[in-house]
Amino acid sequence: YRRVDENYTYYVWVFDSVTTERHKEIDLAIIGQHVHDVKLEVFHDGSFQVVGLFSDKYYNQKGVFKRDFDAASNLVNEFAHVFSTEFIIQYETPKEREKLRKQARSGEQLAFTSLYIDDLVKNEDGSLTLIGESYQQYRTVNSDANSGTTFTEHYEYGNILLIKFSNQGGIEWLEQIPKAQYTINDYGFYSGYSATQLSDGEIIIIFNDEPKNNYYQSNGRVYRWNGSKRKTDIIMYQVGVEGRVKRSKLFNAAHEEVLCYPRGSFYISPNQVVVSGRSRKGSKYIKLTF
Repeated sequence: YRRVDENYTYYVWVFDSVTTERHKEIDLAIIGQHVHDVKLEVFHDGSFQVVGLFSDKYYNQKGVFKRDFDAASNLVNEFAHVFSTEFIIQYETPKEREKLRKQARSGEQLAFTSLYIDDLVKNEDGSLTLIGESYQQYRTVNSDANSGTTFTEHYEYGNILLIKFSNQGGIEWLEQIPKAQYTINDYGFYSGYSATQLSDGEIIIIFNDEPKNNYYQSNGRVYRWNGSKRKTDIIMYQVGVEGRVKRSKLFNAAHEEVLCYPRGSFYISPNQVVVSGRSRKGSKYIKLTF
């Protein structure tokens, strides 16, 4: 098997609101780099901002870029940020961190793999908060004389990335929330997370986690959650406007007889979030008020 050096081209198409004709095409290419997973957010005055990931290799992500355009679709600001070695390796084991530091000292550019942007959250002051997640899906094949050929679908959901961009164009802060979820043949239904912004700008993140991680000391890798209701705590992270992160346990899935379906969660008011869940008897909903 040989990897093919792929690259994707991203454009922003701007249409006239009256004639609906396309009158401008904006190329988002970065010379010498591969652009990954671009997101765009439009503001009330017609201006818009574009955020994306980039790397010099097509299969990983070493940094993030942002471009600001005015209401006439003119570029008014742009910048790019390369993730530091320590930021990338902070949730690896001590042994793996030292190995990766050695690679970085030898000149190798470290990067994330399988990182995707899920959302751009608009803030009242014109700033943006990026929310992303590490994710990969793959299939394994097993063949034997008795059972024939069987296929197994693997789903891995990893750390959550948050980056707060200032309204002046730079980065105010960036954080990772450690998370490791691994399941098979379930479409990743109960994996992933939900993210909701409250009226005060705080972001609420909820997901299913391994109970052992309640004692995690932010050193090394977290324990992996495997989809078992008996070994599931529903966890909430509160991320303040200044980047302060607080972890809380909401409830245990076995005790409440419900497993959280994070991506089905939603908000019903600026300070109320409804967490969706499933039990043997059907759907359950838990309302959180802040």
